[in-house]
Amino acid sequence: MSSQFSSSSSSRAFGSSFNHGPLGNFFNRDATFPKTTTVVSQSMSPETNKPRKRQRYCENEEEVEDQHNSSQSETELSFSDTFNLLQSTIANLCSLLKRKDEKIMLLEQQQQKEEQKNNYQNELPSIGNMEKTDSLFQKEEEIRALQIKVSHLESTIQKEETLRKEHEDLLFSQSAKLTEATRQQQLQQQNNQKTTAVLFREEISRLQLELNQEKEKYQNVVLTCTQLKEALRKKTQKSDAADTAGAYNLTLLSDFSQ
Repeated sequence: MSSQFSSSSSSRAFGSSFNHGPLGNFFNRDATFPKTTTVVSQSMSPETNKPRKRQRYCENEEEVEDQHNSSQSETELSFSDTFNLLQSTIANLCSLLKRKDEKIMLLEQQQQKEEQKNNYQNELPSIGNMEKTDSLFQKEEEIRALQIKVSHLESTIQKEETLRKEHEDLLFSQSAKLTEATRQQQLQQQNNQKTTAVLFREEISRLQLELNQEKEKYQNVVLTCTQLKEALRKKTQKSDAADTAGAYNLTLLSDFSQ
């Protein structure tokens, strides 16, 4: 898992790749800007009722620099929102797993109390109870292992985010340029991280479904044990009643013979 999140130094610069590319020469802060930049806007001509062009001029580089900074801030905000959404999704997934685990533990405690109360293992022969219990434990261990993996994934993403910010500051200080190929590589790595989180969630859902199915089978086994116990009790009562009737008949015959 960690190989998907650790790469070369260029793979850690996430946000800055959105601010550079084929137009890197224009957005480079050390590039030479024109003395006068034309900005064209449209308005309606009252004579012809058609759009007409109106021009205004930027006398220095400050206005162009402000436009560049505004575009750059919007790109950084978009990338930050994407990472916040991913982290929020992982946090919700961990919370859901925690609640599921608590429910499973509660069901296990109730099941153990019921087994101790009825004392099934001492009264009836085992019919696969231990095998079903081992299967439940195995599923729970798999879910716990996936929870650890999800926590490790979240920690790795936070580390990658810190490294990205540090590398981004370095790139801005040196006015570095990233190519389009590097930008595509960064986007691919981000998509891989999202895909990994989705796969974990699907795997956990699948295991949870299997665990519920195993629990349902186990409950059916317990119900069968209860039915067998009730049948045995009724059979014992009938046998006792028959013995009592036989003894009474023997007493009558003895009295009659005397």
